Amino acid sequence: MTSRRCGALALAMLARRTCPKCQVVYGYCLPTSLGMCVLCAYPDTSTPTNPSANHASLKGS
Repeated sequence: MTSRRCGALALAMLARRTCPKCQVVYGYCLPTSLGMCVLCAYPDTSTPTNPSANHASLKGS
């Protein structure tokens, strides 16, 4: 595999792990059925409105 192909695949996997709504990168691929992380797909009304505060404890690598 060429270095360019390897870099392109790494970027594609990064995109699959990044929520498009809150921009948090998780350590796993996000469900394609939701199109975003679970916390954005099913927001809890009792949490603060700052998405980075909600996701801080659940961030992946």
